[in-house]
Amino acid sequence: MRYLLTTLLAVGAFAATSTPAAAAGPAVGAACGLPEAKPLWIDYGTSELISVFARPGVTVAGSGEDYPTRARTAGAKTVYWDMYLSSRVGTPMKPADAAGLPAKAQRVFDFAVLSAGCSDPVIVMNELFGASTPTPWTPTTARYRANVLTWARLLKEKGGHPLLLVSSEPFTGGDAGAWWRELAEVADIALEKYFNAPAIHKAGPELGSRRMRTSMRDSLAKLVSIGIPSSQLGVVMAFQTRRGSGGREGLEPARAWFEVAKLQALAAKHVAREFRLGYVVSWGWGFFNEQARDPDKLGAACAWLWARSPSLCDAGSLTERFDRDLRAGQIDLPAGIRCALGSAIRTSPRR
Repeated sequence: MRYLLTTLLAVGAFAATSTPAAAAGPAVGAACGLPEAKPLWIDYGTSELISVFARPGVTVAGSGEDYPTRARTAGAKTVYWDMYLSSRVGTPMKPADAAGLPAKAQRVFDFAVLSAGCSDPVIVMNELFGASTPTPWTPTTARYRANVLTWARLLKEKGGHPLLLVSSEPFTGGDAGAWWRELAEVADIALEKYFNAPAIHKAGPELGSRRMRTSMRDSLAKLVSIGIPSSQLGVVMAFQTRRGSGGREGLEPARAWFEVAKLQALAAKHVAREFRLGYVVSWGWGFFNEQARDPDKLGAACAWLWARSPSLCDAGSLTERFDRDLRAGQIDLPAGIRCALGSAIRTSPRR
């Protein structure tokens, strides 16, 4: 449907300010044989999702040797997912001894090479704690942040491509801004944006999609505004089924969740195009415990892939039928429409 032009004025103006500068940090490029096209879509899953994610055109994240190897055999690309960054660098309350980081980094890097099947793996680091903490930082927080920088630097020096996941809104004021810029010299950054599926479904395609796009833009703007190239940034979308963690949150029936998964993919796709992001990551597909063992994840994953590209999964094969209208709730202006905000003028491209 068509939004009012005023809805898009700020979008057009902000997109102009978010054009990435030449990336000073570790933009992925062709690391580990990964696609050069941006954004790089990364989907974290476990062996239960192999039938959905293990296919050409998909990049899966995992750890160990079995699941990534099986995924590559089926045609997927792989990156390494390091689940427990806190066991490497500590926490803001209890930072690790910096003297032990080099030896730990060597072990993790060697395992990443084995898991990803290449000598220059993308290493997804899960996750930064206390991103919202304002400065001045306490001594322990300062040591923790220094550890995170050192850790990313060590992995990069060994040939890795670190991608740090951030679990809360980044505080960028004061000395924190310098820390984020220093981080961007050795790692890329993906902001976790977890949306409550029942709330998005209740809001409907138009308002629900708008809320997700706006939330992603607002968070990304904090880093873009301090000089982080948008090509080094990404967003993380959640598909957990454990209550209270963001994701499905009990949404029924399954087809309603599938539709929200579609809307999440379309929102991320749109914002990634606006900002020229480096990454879109999906998380929560794993069957880690009884609460996470939701067979509907396979259908939601198919809807997520299909909304990105119909060639990635046959949504028509799902038993639970959902609304497969890819235009519902999306920004849809004909080519040539001009949007003006102050002195900034943007013309919508051809669809």
